[in-house]
Amino acid sequence: MTLFGAADLEAPVAGASRQRVGHRLHRFELFNWGTFDGQVWSFVPGGADSLLTGDIGSGKSTVVDALTTLLVPPQRIAFNRAAGGETKERDLRSYVLGHHKSERNEATGRTLPVGLRRGPTFSVLLAVFGNEGLDTRTSLAAVFWLADGQEGQPDRFYVTAERELSIASDLTGFGGDPAALRKRLVASGAAVHDSYRPYGERFRRLLGIPSPQALELFAQTVSMKAVSNLTEFVRHHMLEPFDARRRVDQLVDHFEALSKAHDAVVAARTQVDQLDPLLGQAAVHEELTSRIAALAAERAALPAFVAARTVAHLQAEAAAADERLTGLVAERDVLDGEIRRAGDERAAAELQMEGHGGARLREIGLEIEHQSEELRRRQDRSATHAADLEILGLAPAARADAFAARRAELGEMGTRLADEQARLRADTDGLAVASARLADDERSLNADLRAARDRRVNIPVAQLDLRSRLLQATGLAEAELPFAGELLQVRPEHRDWEGAAERVLRGLGLSLLVPDRHYRTVSDWIEGEHLRGRLVYYAVPTRAGLAPAPRSKHPLSDVVEVKDDPLAGWLRAEVAVRADLERVETMADFRRAERAVTRAGQLKGGRNRHEKDDRFRIDDRRNFVLGWSAEARIDALLDAARDLGRQREELAARGTGLDGVEKQVRARAAALDRATTVREFADVDWPSVAHRIDALGAERDRLTSASGELSRLRQVRDDAAAVELTARTQRDAVVGRIGSTTTERERALVQARERGVLAAEVDALPPAVVDALATRVPGRSPRGVAAWDAWEKTTLQATTSEHDAAGTRRSGVENRLTALMRTFRQAWPLLTQELDDTVGSIIGYRELHQRLAADDLPRFEAEFQELLRTNAIRDIAELRAELRKQEELIGERIDRINESLHGIDYNTGRFIRLETERTPNQEVRTFQADLLACTDDSLTAAGDPEGLLHG
Repeated sequence: MTLFGAADLEAPVAGASRQRVGHRLHRFELFNWGTFDGQVWSFVPGGADSLLTGDIGSGKSTVVDALTTLLVPPQRIAFNRAAGGETKERDLRSYVLGHHKSERNEATGRTLPVGLRRGPTFSVLLAVFGNEGLDTRTSLAAVFWLADGQEGQPDRFYVTAERELSIASDLTGFGGDPAALRKRLVASGAAVHDSYRPYGERFRRLLGIPSPQALELFAQTVSMKAVSNLTEFVRHHMLEPFDARRRVDQLVDHFEALSKAHDAVVAARTQVDQLDPLLGQAAVHEELTSRIAALAAERAALPAFVAARTVAHLQAEAAAADERLTGLVAERDVLDGEIRRAGDERAAAELQMEGHGGARLREIGLEIEHQSEELRRRQDRSATHAADLEILGLAPAARADAFAARRAELGEMGTRLADEQARLRADTDGLAVASARLADDERSLNADLRAARDRRVNIPVAQLDLRSRLLQATGLAEAELPFAGELLQVRPEHRDWEGAAERVLRGLGLSLLVPDRHYRTVSDWIEGEHLRGRLVYYAVPTRAGLAPAPRSKHPLSDVVEVKDDPLAGWLRAEVAVRADLERVETMADFRRAERAVTRAGQLKGGRNRHEKDDRFRIDDRRNFVLGWSAEARIDALLDAARDLGRQREELAARGTGLDGVEKQVRARAAALDRATTVREFADVDWPSVAHRIDALGAERDRLTSASGELSRLRQVRDDAAAVELTARTQRDAVVGRIGSTTTERERALVQARERGVLAAEVDALPPAVVDALATRVPGRSPRGVAAWDAWEKTTLQATTSEHDAAGTRRSGVENRLTALMRTFRQAWPLLTQELDDTVGSIIGYRELHQRLAADDLPRFEAEFQELLRTNAIRDIAELRAELRKQEELIGERIDRINESLHGIDYNTGRFIRLETERTPNQEVRTFQADLLACTDDSLTAAGDPEGLLHG
């Protein structure tokens, strides 16, 4: 943006074109800036040096101030300095409102500025820079706006874009809503900045300005009006300076370029060396992945493979079972005949026995059978009773008197057991209550965590749900009805006052802000709706009043930042009132102050009212409601979730212990209940029944030995009964075999059908999978279904083991592979911007290796090193020669200036002459000596630098 330079003023060589380097101003546009009102005003230097001229008051300083506002930090801007104006004569507000004159109010006697515009209004500044060498365009813009009735300086945001913008097409037509313009710009790919610092960093990076000091120099010289030092003025404005820095920079850049080229060669070799083991691991990983997939396919195909080889076996088993069933049915019919004949013979013998004293024997037999049943019953009851007494820690009673005493002990034990059960129920109930309370806490915490993650705000879920119902019913947008807490946050440098700010402003933060235009709609809905909760809202007027001056020297309101929003003016005033509390460091200061707050959250207000609310910890971020971001609250909620998880584990351990105790108590209670059901000793007295059975057997033996015919008939009956029993036993076995054979046949048929369905899937299997399974079959194939099933089980275990082993090995390879990727990315971050440390990036690393191999840079390493040495010496010699040439040129220019000065008649016989002398600056002298020393050893006898450097 310089006006003139000697190189630019020299006539160009015919037929030559000189490309202008660097970022140059191509177009500058203003809208509603000062007296440039109502339309877009453009200044189009087109990248060339330009001169801005005009009459006094035509707006030259206004344009200079606009460009300064766009490039210089706000705190460094001095408006109207180009016109020699006072520091306070103009400010940003006067430019946005278009102040162009002052009028005196006769009633008040005050003089007030008159503007071309009044709020609401906005102003836009836009500069487009181009770099012809890089063929790029960079746009910088600033948007300022004043709401209706807004006091103080305008709100603003800055814009940067790596393309050409214009005010007419990109920065107007947004309906007066800056938020809509911001969204549109972001959607178009532009970057929007709320403050100068990130904006300045970005545009300096885009324009290649390495340091803010360059803008500081621009701010100091852009409006220079007077010459304070003739020597400096001549040096900077009458002599064409030799850009020694540029030449040195070129030398350094050339050296650095060669160094970078050499470094690139070395880097390429290093990259190939690092990529070789990485790709080796990648190949192993891919091989293992293929192996795992093949094993998984074999495992999935195994049932169909076995089914295809066992269907015929199952069909043969079903046919064999049919043949066996035919023989078993015939055998059952034969046994039925034997059973009928033996039964007839036994009945005839019993009939004959009736006439030889058989009636008594039958009675004895029935009695013995009855007593034997009673014996078994009492023995079972006695064994159960003894087992229950053992659980209770008691021995069984052998006599009736001991049994009565044991019954009394059981009664006392029942009372103790009831007390123990009551205590256990109380512990269990307490555990259940604690678990329920913990579950409620977890549900509430999870709801808050989901809301914080989904909506990225700190407002509690209940308040957000209530607002969602309101928005759904009224059709309003969420941005139109914010909670105050969404627009407030504690400044990062005052984070230690965050808890105190939360205590003071929590109520305001949970309040809904309703713009005046929506007040009627919102209030009507709230009036007619059962909210199922509490809601505080404020009707925010369109024109907010000014924030009152704080009564405190260091008010708490200073630590609170208000987000840019149409409601920000009202909210700032409200915060200023509510947080007008002196921030004190000591309790002595607290007691002296009229209104104060401590970091611990103790408040002191009007009429000596004091308050400290410690229902929650002051640093518990779970309960914070202020903030534009919910990250800190999410971290606090996650910590709380981990704490609840530990409590859950403790409750689970207690529950497990109580379950064990409860099982023991239930077992003892059940044993006690069963033991008390035995009320008489006779219920468990089985020895007396055994004695009765022995007596009846002795009587039967006496009767049988007294009659020989009776003994013979009894023997006949017993022999027939034995034959009948044997036949029945055999028949039962045959019937059982018939049933098992029938089941076996049905099983074979069902399995044959099921496996037939599976066997049909073999045709659809990949041949490679079938061949792989076939190679696993041993030389002697399994015979029978059971053998094939055993082979299937063994093969499944083998493929699963191989699959798991391959998976474990692949995990190890993957860990080593990702570690190599991470090391490579850390070493070469720019080269791997689009890669990550995952297996999915293997293709990218392989392509990078192929590209490096194709470039074959490592073999040029020695050549680049030699170029680096020789070119550096040559460049230094050329710089020294150019410095000597510039020294001579400066002398010629000074002589030419002196010739002109000699022709100026100041006084008769007097004229001005510029005298030159070598600088006494020791750094310059040292630099010249060092430069000479760099080349002395390389000069030839002829003094030719080129010959020297190449000799």
